[in-house]
Amino acid sequence: MNAILDMVQDILKEGCEKHQFQPFVGKQTWSPPAEGILKVNVDGSFLPGSSKGSWGFVIRSHEGAVVMAGAGSPGPVHDALMAETLACKYAMEAAVQLGIAHVALETDSSQLKDALVSSELDLSVVWGLFQELRSSASDDFISFSVTKIHRSCNSLAHELAAMGQSWDPGQYHHWIDPLPEFVTRLNTRDLAEYESINIKI
Repeated sequence: MNAILDMVQDILKEGCEKHQFQPFVGKQTWSPPAEGILKVNVDGSFLPGSSKGSWGFVIRSHEGAVVMAGAGSPGPVHDALMAETLACKYAMEAAVQLGIAHVALETDSSQLKDALVSSELDLSVVWGLFQELRSSASDDFISFSVTKIHRSCNSLAHELAAMGQSWDPGQYHHWIDPLPEFVTRLNTRDLAEYESINIKI
């Protein structure tokens, strides 16, 4: 009997190695930064054919508290990348005004992430903004990182950007304290989702 069990285990082990089975990965959610760092999530929205763009951002602490949130409608934009870049611009300007020294920026746009860490996209229409943001990242902060994340980790910024689509061009809002009820509610949802998949057993 032991010989049969050993043989079955060997077959299962060989099959797992051959097919390189990967562990199941559940839903990805926003997660808090390390203590002493503020996480900045940004997102842009663009409606093709209309040149209508909008942006949203949220800055949160390691405890998940919203330090600032913002949304706006900048007027006509060329494409989705420009909307994403404007979201990043306004978020970084807000962080500088608040005196934030350590920033972990997150975006669900791989193009924006690439533009912030290299000059590969400097032939884009918004190349000047890319250079401005890279300069700000190195000059205005003690530490600055940028990460490309899944959209499900960027839901609050995404919904803020979506809200800006209904606003008039040039309209924008920054919220610190008191925060609007909908910002508090969406942040509470993000924290609950994070905690639900990180319960210590």
